[in-house]
Amino acid sequence: MNVTGKILVILNLIFAVVVGGFLVVDFATRSNWHEKYKAQVAETLIAQRNTEIMPTTFSRLQEANKRLVQERETARQEVVDLQTVIRAKDDAHTVDVQAANKRADDADLTAKIALAEKERLNKEHQALLIVIAQRDKRIVEQQADIVKFRSHAVAEESARKATQDRLDQSLTRNAELEKTIVKMTTGGTGGDLAAIEKGKANPPAVYVEGKIDSIHPQDKGLVQLSVGSDKGLKQNQTLEVFRIEPDALYLGLIRIVDVSPHTAVGRLEPIGTARRAPLRVGDIVASTLTRN
Repeated sequence: MNVTGKILVILNLIFAVVVGGFLVVDFATRSNWHEKYKAQVAETLIAQRNTEIMPTTFSRLQEANKRLVQERETARQEVVDLQTVIRAKDDAHTVDVQAANKRADDADLTAKIALAEKERLNKEHQALLIVIAQRDKRIVEQQADIVKFRSHAVAEESARKATQDRLDQSLTRNAELEKTIVKMTTGGTGGDLAAIEKGKANPPAVYVEGKIDSIHPQDKGLVQLSVGSDKGLKQNQTLEVFRIEPDALYLGLIRIVDVSPHTAVGRLEPIGTARRAPLRVGDIVASTLTRN
């Protein structure tokens, strides 16, 4: 068999298969038609039944639709109410948030003020510590000064007591000298002491000037002077005593009863019954009222 024969055989086979397929389709189509007819009759019966019950069903559907519409309106109203409540809650929440933010801002401001106050107090504390340290140092220095001043006061008190003792001794010695003078002047024994006349000036040969340093507390006429033998002052010599301030005032004559190198003790000479101003510490004593 040649190639042409083979091709023809294949074509016959394909044709046979196609014809067989058409036959199968035709048979199936003729069988389904009867089934479809039965189904159509059943659908027609169902449609008739539905047509009969359609008014009742339509009424029910209308009622259901009204109910659904009413429920929808109710739901819409509820939604509106909920939206109103939500907006009110949102507004209240916004107010609360704003108030909370305001409180937070106030708290931050208060905290900043508190921190600034803390810093100020810390600086004041540091400044106070410095002041306290300076005061402590000053107290220590003052305590040292107090000790020094107390020592100086003790020394001054000792010097005062020594001076007082000397004044007392000078007072006693002056009394003895006065007794001796009276005795010598009344007994006619002569000598330098007999020649001394109360109230008569006997100034030093050289100019001497000083002041009254102290006055005896019991005998206001007995004084200690700031000049002594180092200035040429001698016992039984006299010095004029006077005051310049506040007013110029002559106070009398002081006779020297005891002399030491830097100080002297003198007594104010009486001037009869005339009254004079009392002596004061600081009054001036000099050989003469005018310096030559």
